Amino acid sequence: MVAAPQIWFVSTKTGHFSLSSREVWLQLLNNPDGKSYDEKIFSLDFSPSQINVYYLQDHPEILERYTPQIKLKHHLYVFLSHFDEVYQRLLGVLIGPLGFVLFGMGLLALYHSDHRFEAAVVLVFIVISLIPPLVYKVLMRYIAITGPLIMLVEGIGIGYLSKSLIRQNKNGGSKQALVALVLVFAASVPFVFSLREALLPLGGDFQYRPAELKEPARIVKEISRTQLQRTPVILARHLGLAYLSEGTGVVMPYADYAGLAKYCDLNHVDFVYLEYGKIGSYPFLRTFAKREAGKEFTLVYKATDVAGRDIELYHFRKSIGNT
Repeated sequence: MVAAPQIWFVSTKTGHFSLSSREVWLQLLNNPDGKSYDEKIFSLDFSPSQINVYYLQDHPEILERYTPQIKLKHHLYVFLSHFDEVYQRLLGVLIGPLGFVLFGMGLLALYHSDHRFEAAVVLVFIVISLIPPLVYKVLMRYIAITGPLIMLVEGIGIGYLSKSLIRQNKNGGSKQALVALVLVFAASVPFVFSLREALLPLGGDFQYRPAELKEPARIVKEISRTQLQRTPVILARHLGLAYLSEGTGVVMPYADYAGLAKYCDLNHVDFVYLEYGKIGSYPFLRTFAKREAGKEFTLVYKATDVAGRDIELYHFRKSIGNT
C-alpha cells in the first residue's frame, strides 16, 4: 500500500506496469547492441542536451523499440553471469568460506530446533533480495542488504557447532565459549578485510574523496563569487564537487568533443571536472589529454588522485561562435 502511489506514478509515465524508473536503465542495459555501460546510459543518442537514460525516462514511448530486441536468451545469459559473479566473488568477500559453513550450520540448528518456518523465512528473504541485482546490475551495496541476516544465522551456527564439538566434555562450558570465540574471529576475518578495502581502497575508486575535492571546490566558490555571482553549474562524472561547492550538478555525457561542448552550452555549464581514472573511455577525453581543447575551456586546476591519475578542472565559457 505504501508503494502503490509510486508504482502508479511510474506506470503512468512508462505506459505499462513498472515498479520504478530504474526499469529504463534495465532496458537500456539489456539491449544487446554491444555498447559499454557508460555508452548505453550516458550517450546523447536522442538529444544533444540530455543523456540517454534521462531522455527515455521523459519519453517512455521510445522504449518500445528496445523491447523486441531483448531476447529471453540474453536475459538468461545476464542472469547466469551475474549469479556467477555474486557466488564466486561478492558473497565470498561479504561472508567468506567459513561464513558459508557457519550459515549452513545455523540453518541446520534452526531446523533441528523446530524453527523451520524461521529458516524458510531467512532463505526466502535472501533469495528475493538477490533477484534485483541478478537481473539488473551486481554491486556490493545491492548484495550487502543480506549481510546482517546471514551473519545472524552464522551466530546461531557458531553456537550450534561449538556445542556439538564438546557435548561429551564435562567442562564443556568454558571450552564451548573458547570454540565459539575462535569461530567468531575466523568468520570475521573476510568481513574485516573487505571493510578495510571499502574504507581505504588502494585503487581510488570512491565516487567522492573530500581531500581531492577540497581545492577544486574552493576554486569553484571563488570564481563563482568574484566572476559569476550566481550558483555555479558543474559538469562531472559524479556530483560530489557540485555538493561541496554549493553548485548545481550536471551529469557528464559519453560524447565526442563537439558533443561535449554543445552539451555544456545547452546546459549552461560553468565548470567541467575531469577525473581521468573514471572516464578513460569517454571519446572527448583524448582532446583534453592532447591539450587540444578550445578556448572555451580554461584550465584552472590540475592534480592527480591517490592512484596517480590526472584530475583537471576547467572553467567553461560559451564561445560566441557556438550554437
